[in-house]
Amino acid sequence: MALLLLSRPAEVGDERTRISHICHSMREVMNRVLGAMGTTASPRLKPSSGEQVQELPDLLARFPGLALDADGESIPVSRAVAEVFDKLIKTAVQEKRRSRDDVASLLTDDGNSEHLVVKRWVGSRSFFVRWAHLQDYEPESSKLPSDKLMRTHVAAFDELFDAVITAFFTLRHSIDDLLAEINSLGEVGNVISCKTPSKADVQAVLLKIPTFQLRRVFYEGLENPRWVRPLFEAGAFANPPEPENTDDGYIRDVYWPEISYLTRVAPEAPTDVVDVLLSLASSNNAWVRRATFEVGSKIPAAEGARLKPLLQAWTTTPEGFGWRTDPEELVSFAITLLQGSETKTGRWLANNLFAPRPSVSDDPFKQKPVLALDDYWYQEELPRLVPALGADALKAVAGWLANFAKFSGHAGDERDFSGMVRPSIRARDNSYPSPEHALVDAVRDLAMPAVLEDPEATVKVLLSSGVQLLHKIAMFAVAEAIRQRVDAGANARYLLGVAERLLGPLGQDGVRHPV
Repeated sequence: MALLLLSRPAEVGDERTRISHICHSMREVMNRVLGAMGTTASPRLKPSSGEQVQELPDLLARFPGLALDADGESIPVSRAVAEVFDKLIKTAVQEKRRSRDDVASLLTDDGNSEHLVVKRWVGSRSFFVRWAHLQDYEPESSKLPSDKLMRTHVAAFDELFDAVITAFFTLRHSIDDLLAEINSLGEVGNVISCKTPSKADVQAVLLKIPTFQLRRVFYEGLENPRWVRPLFEAGAFANPPEPENTDDGYIRDVYWPEISYLTRVAPEAPTDVVDVLLSLASSNNAWVRRATFEVGSKIPAAEGARLKPLLQAWTTTPEGFGWRTDPEELVSFAITLLQGSETKTGRWLANNLFAPRPSVSDDPFKQKPVLALDDYWYQEELPRLVPALGADALKAVAGWLANFAKFSGHAGDERDFSGMVRPSIRARDNSYPSPEHALVDAVRDLAMPAVLEDPEATVKVLLSSGVQLLHKIAMFAVAEAIRQRVDAGANARYLLGVAERLLGPLGQDGVRHPV
């Protein structure tokens, strides 16, 4: 489309539309060719910056007095507002880096996003993006790009892409043929299965994939799980690239194509894949950490539990479980362990993900417990984890809520105003992501059926921390249990004793005083 429009002059009055169509076409070509040459090196971030921007009107509704255009060098805002914009900015920065990394993986052998060809590609794409949306602003006719300038940027794309595609596709065809043979099924004994390669087969293949792009083609097309162990023994998985410091002060995570193969075949070769991952304890590669949790979530729990030493080692590093790791996969791994009879390891991982840790701030007005998950994912994933905790769910979640109240400064030895955090236990007053409210909801929903079954034991769990907010939940759960029994025409007398103790002894003034 772009070349066709450039081959003929614009009709009178159609100049702007023609420019917009040319640039829109080239923008789409440059964006889509990245995926056509293989899967993206960087999975999309969730929620994206665009999705977060869509939620900003809700933020303004929650803080109607927010005035970011006020006078002054600095504008004070609440912590909640600051956190929203902090996350939005970080996501936008990561998305920009992701885009450059994808280009680098296409144009360079080593994924170098600072290479001149990457900068040239990004420059031409930025040109097309800018002029694809002329409807957003009205530049003067004299400032519109000329056909010569547009042809220059089109030629830059042709030159850069031709340099890649000619040699790449010649070699890719040979690798595709090789993969077809490797992935084919044959008779092994009396069973139809993939064949196990010899050492010579493995060495021959490794010699044919010396570059990043060819390795990517091979490992993203390899489906034979019997190649994991031979490749491992040949040292193919020994050196995931380490993060690199860029000139602009960022850290670039170099994609490692080998990990896509390991993740894909893990359900068929769990022992071999876990052995590979355990050998990578010293690696700081973010893709390795991300894949480990994806693998753990879809292999048998007994094999997944073997990964605990690897996870323990990562908890001692600044990167932790990895900033690229999908929060859903983190929680899915814990659920797999808990539901697969590996409860000890599953509880350890669940505690690492959901148990609050003391605030790093000494300011009593800025205390916020440290959590492994951000507020959005904590609220989203807690309800999914709770059922997997089984009989220990109430004890675990009540403990997390009690510690959250203490570490946030809402409850302590000298004061406790945690009950004020949630005016209504039945429902929160807003839907903004809040770990504390998510924990209140979880404890409430666990406590209500538990009170009906064993009121004494349930209330004992809720009151063990001495936190006022848990006492308030206990009172709500017991009151709700009594209401449900009465509405059903059932006997509720067995609940009255625990209800009286929650209300406290009768004072001389005739009023009960909770203890």
